Amino acid sequence: MLPTALALLGVPVPAGLDGRVLDEALATGPQPGEMPLEGVPIGASVELGDGIYDLTAYRSRVGSTVYFDGIDVTSTPR
Repeated sequence: MLPTALALLGVPVPAGLDGRVLDEALATGPQPGEMPLEGVPIGASVELGDGIYDLTAYRSRVGSTVYFDGIDVTSTPR
């Protein structure tokens, strides 16, 4: 959030600051669909006790930034 606020004020974003300018949220930024958005689900499965648990974590990438979007867990009895 801080990089975006600094950009709105016209202040250079210092190197090493966490985060990025959310260009897509600015009126002067790219329009929806112009920024590449890549969804990357990651799955894992484990047998535990009397069941099998499947986990899927969802993340998305905008430019070089990766965001954690959520997780699903399902269980199946053996």
